[in-house]
Amino acid sequence: GRIEFRFGKNAKTAAAYRSRIARFRDFCRSYGLKNYSSVTPFALEKFAQQCGVYAPKTQQEIIKTVRMCVEWGIENFNLPEKDKFKAIHVKNVRPSRHEFWTPDEVDAILANAPSSAYRALWALMAYAGLRFAEARGLRAENCKNGIIQVINGKGGKDADVPISSKLNAIIAPYIEREGLLIQES
Repeated sequence: GRIEFRFGKNAKTAAAYRSRIARFRDFCRSYGLKNYSSVTPFALEKFAQQCGVYAPKTQQEIIKTVRMCVEWGIENFNLPEKDKFKAIHVKNVRPSRHEFWTPDEVDAILANAPSSAYRALWALMAYAGLRFAEARGLRAENCKNGIIQVINGKGGKDADVPISSKLNAIIAPYIEREGLLIQES
């Protein structure tokens, strides 16, 4: 049978889960494993090794997603087997160290923007932490009283972000408009 996931606005999340589960399904098919009872610890080790071609975080996410589905199946179908995935250990992934621009570097980048529209777009990203799509889709009416109202941001969430004095100096001319805050010239 087919199990449908409902994630509302998070269609990308559902697609990622389907893709991870499909990797395990395809692995099982290629090794002639027709049901959970035929999955051996050796086969799971082999699957984990095959996942090793991916970045460590991706490998961890694939194993974790398949493990969650197996746990769900054991719980909902009263399978007599225990979770065979508990024997699989994936290396913990350490967060990578991100290098951030200094305030002087941000100022230099903004000073060299090809246009005032790009400068405003980049300033929204640098000073307010908006993602590109959020900054590009921002409407003038969502910038008032020193607050940027992000509507339908990442994960379909809304957020209120304060406008700093540095950011306000750059986007003030755009706030008086109607429609998109930054429009193509």
